Amino acid sequence: LINFSVTADALFVLTKYLNAETTLSTQKRLANERKDMSHQLLSQIQAKNTDRYDALPIVMRDLGYTYESRPELPILRGCTATIPQGKLVAVVGPHGSGKATLLKMLGGVLFPQEGKFVVPSHLRVLLVTQTPYLLSLSAMQNITFGGTNARDTSLERVRSILQSLDFDNQHFFQILEMDANHGCGHTWHNCEVADGSADDSDFEHGSDHDHDDNLVDHHDSEEDESLLQTASSNSRALMRRVDKARQESGKSRGRVDPLDAFAGHKQDWQDHLCYTEKVKVNLSRAFINNPEVLILDRPFSHFSLETGNRILEVLREHIRNKGLHLPKSSWHRRRPRTCFYVPESVQQAQVADIILQMVPGNSDMEPSSLVEISASQLTNDFQPMSRSRRNGSASPMVMRSVSAGRM
Repeated sequence: LINFSVTADALFVLTKYLNAETTLSTQKRLANERKDMSHQLLSQIQAKNTDRYDALPIVMRDLGYTYESRPELPILRGCTATIPQGKLVAVVGPHGSGKATLLKMLGGVLFPQEGKFVVPSHLRVLLVTQTPYLLSLSAMQNITFGGTNARDTSLERVRSILQSLDFDNQHFFQILEMDANHGCGHTWHNCEVADGSADDSDFEHGSDHDHDDNLVDHHDSEEDESLLQTASSNSRALMRRVDKARQESGKSRGRVDPLDAFAGHKQDWQDHLCYTEKVKVNLSRAFINNPEVLILDRPFSHFSLETGNRILEVLREHIRNKGLHLPKSSWHRRRPRTCFYVPESVQQAQVADIILQMVPGNSDMEPSSLVEISASQLTNDFQPMSRSRRNGSASPMVMRSVSAGRM
């Protein structure tokens, strides 16, 4: 009866989710809007020293949002900004001012109820939440989940990215190597990066289009097919070894089934990580995926100031090199990387190329708005220097010209 009760509860939750209203129509509408706005902006750009697609900005126009649970309390309204690609963008503001809500809209988790925004439709977007999430897979499958090609998810690159985050758990590195040797590593051929993985056939050939560094290819290449065959062969060889070990063990009472031990290994590795190491694995997965637009919700909140500053240096390297630990020879063929993040301190915000300040309303009933500020205007508690609403008496946000190309 107890087992039935537990099972029934799980089935109830599963049934609820399976019958929930989908967001497919909303996602299709927004995807079409992104595509249309991308082409409109593209027609206005006359870039001379850069690829026109790299000069397309990320645009927010009068964004607004209200949670259904609190319809009388709008969170955001009138949020407007134009962000060139290839920038490190800090989003600051006091607690409850709507920073996480804004990032979720940029990441495609929430849909704006007012206004429009466009991330150029050929760019991939990845939102990394403050809480780390690990999957019930092997360590290597976990950290490379969503990777777009085998080179970018190689063991060498994975190790290098982890080490750049001051990750020094040698036991975990041994597990990664064992996973790679046993063929339970790359999952990239079964995965796609959601939000922004639009077909690039809608755009003229650009930098990454000529070199498959970071665009999702929905058609298997010869290299992909070869790697799939290799993975399949490795998997069959592994199962033959497991079957042989099973026969030798005789499946006697009290002895461990090698298959059970291998299956258990897929999740047991998480028990050897402390919480901050899990956060670093979560961040590493994002860098390994290498999206063109990376959105990080309070990535430094779990760490000391020293460690947080080190991770901030890694973010800057990610922007400069257009991805971590990738060949310098193909730098000019990779698209710019843009990163939005919520800092923990003024010092962490000052290094950003662009600082977006959330401006709370004059009362709890009024929504927050958005302005761009300079580093000198930052306050220790991230309160805006002037709490006046953005109206006729307030200074409008400094807009960046989309025709100026890369800035």
